[in-house]
Amino acid sequence: MDYYTEIKVCIKEIGQAKIEFQTNTKDYTFNGKPPRDIPQDRYTKLNELFESYLSNYIRQNCKVEDIIKLITITKETIQQLKLSGDNHRVNFLLSRSKNELSETATFNHDDINSIISTQKLVLSKILNHLYEKIDYLNSSIDNELIGDIDNEDLSSSETDTSDIPFKHIGRATFKLNKKESLMLLYILEQEHLLEFESIEHRRLFIESNFNFTETRNNANQGNPFPMKGISSELSDFSSYSERASNNKTLEKLLKKLNETIHLFEFKK
Repeated sequence: MDYYTEIKVCIKEIGQAKIEFQTNTKDYTFNGKPPRDIPQDRYTKLNELFESYLSNYIRQNCKVEDIIKLITITKETIQQLKLSGDNHRVNFLLSRSKNELSETATFNHDDINSIISTQKLVLSKILNHLYEKIDYLNSSIDNELIGDIDNEDLSSSETDTSDIPFKHIGRATFKLNKKESLMLLYILEQEHLLEFESIEHRRLFIESNFNFTETRNNANQGNPFPMKGISSELSDFSSYSERASNNKTLEKLLKKLNETIHLFEFKK
């Protein structure tokens, strides 16, 4: 494996920050997705991948000159990332002053800032480790060739986690049990009244945003619990062997909906 090339690709991927304003939604996307669709541990995993590549590269008796090139690439990536963040901040403030933003744009703007801060943190770790590898190789390097370490780039580089610190926004709670809650979402999706980008997006969204209510007669009755491990339960809705059980749950769900939504009307 060409570890030098893989390291370059990894650094670029960590620093990728394409921020776009969607005129149809009046909101922002980050690398083509809503910011919250970026997995919280994405940069932790990319950092681990970088460390693995770098360790293997060192074992191959890499050239110090190539480490210096990687340092230059990392510094350039950090500077470009800062520029992207600064430009986004200016555009956001301008759009907000003109009332051109949706209600969720400020929330997504904050998420983008959290992502960029995490990217800079991981890149600063990478920069620090690359300098450490030069020391490890115990070579005589021209200081002008390497350049000085940017203190801002290396700030907080030894933080334990590189997960994105998204702000906690709480969960919505279904006053239904877990199976009924999932069945309601499943039916809406099947009837094209609700759409997810993919099966994985569906799982992540539901598990990140919804609680169900314990309705069984036990010590936890009435308490909310997060939707977790829902993949197998959602797949059971398509299982022939579960048809009788699913129809029984559907009957209970429809009864509850008929007693609530079916009777709802807007008052004059």
